[in-house]
Amino acid sequence: MKKPIELSMYEKLLHLPLFQGLGSSDMSWVIEKIKFDFSKYKAGDSIIQQDSSCNSLVFILSGEVQMEIWDINHQYAIYENIPTPTVLQPEVLFGPQTRYTHGFNALSDVGALIVSKEEFWRDLIQYEVFRLNYINLISAQAQYAKKLLWTNPQGSVEQRIVLFVYTHCTRPAGEKKLKIKMEVLAEQLSETRDKISKALNNLQDRGLVVLKRSAIEIPHLETLITETR
Repeated sequence: MKKPIELSMYEKLLHLPLFQGLGSSDMSWVIEKIKFDFSKYKAGDSIIQQDSSCNSLVFILSGEVQMEIWDINHQYAIYENIPTPTVLQPEVLFGPQTRYTHGFNALSDVGALIVSKEEFWRDLIQYEVFRLNYINLISAQAQYAKKLLWTNPQGSVEQRIVLFVYTHCTRPAGEKKLKIKMEVLAEQLSETRDKISKALNNLQDRGLVVLKRSAIEIPHLETLITETR
């Protein structure tokens, strides 16, 4: 009975970004040696809360996960549906700030593997391929964040609204939701509420966004970006 479980685990781990490139013998060792804690979450469950301490790596193996990010003053939030399998915020495992800057919630039944920081440092990081994958992942995130700082804030009101969403997301594609009051968005963009309302209604008329009470739903951010350039 043990062998099918190992094969299933092997296949799932290979789809995770940090394990890609490991050989079969290395993967077998990882499965046998590393202590994985398996957790399940139901739709609506909180997987990780924003600002909670990061003491482990959380690998999402299956299910749908939504990321939630609130601003420091708790005036607005961005919600993103993230692709799985994935690892949740590996960049906060080390450094001066080891707290999650995002929250993660289950949209369906979710399966997750959890590796403690001690297991990570003692065993996983010893593999060169895993170490390179980890460095490349952190580097890509740092470069993307740096790029956002130099994004031109000029343009029409519509373009600046799109830019606001774009710079607050972790990936420029997929379904997004911005929970914000109209007057708060106007303040963030240094515009009048009327101009913000007019621009949003125009985007809705073009089928690019859906306006809800204190929320803006975006079916496809990549389409919104392309159509407002």
